[in-house]
Amino acid sequence: MIVDPFAEHQDTLLSGARAMVLVTPDDDIDLAVQPRALYFADAGTVAVHMLNENGVSALVAVPVRSFQTLDIRPTRVLETGTDVTVFALW
Repeated sequence: MIVDPFAEHQDTLLSGARAMVLVTPDDDIDLAVQPRALYFADAGTVAVHMLNENGVSALVAVPVRSFQTLDIRPTRVLETGTDVTVFALW
């Protein structure tokens, strides 16, 4: 059994991810769970919806590199404008 010296510590947004799941970009459906970050397997562009402090959604398109992690918390990853493989991190 693996030893986790951090098992007794509470996770925060600054903690390392404990899970990673492939995201299927969709123009109409929000992510089931808002991630703490996104990871990209290849270079290209990702288009996401982000909520501001007033709950207003904004479209953001970001160029990304291979094996890059973005510390953003989108509510949706759009199919239109996304040409990379995206993973959500929790």
